[in-house]
Amino acid sequence: MTERPPLPPFNFETATLKVQMAEDAWNSKDPVRVSYRSTKAKDGYK
Repeated sequence: MTERPPLPPFNFETATLKVQMAEDAWNSKDPVRVSYRSTKAKDGYK
């Protein structure tokens, strides 16, 4: 049996989208948006 390392739960497209959304939240300087994006990032991409 061939063992495979665990794969991340995202691909290039979803990773790029996640980073862009976090950057947009940070640049908005809205504390609620920034905290929401940070929390979602810690929980995984959903």
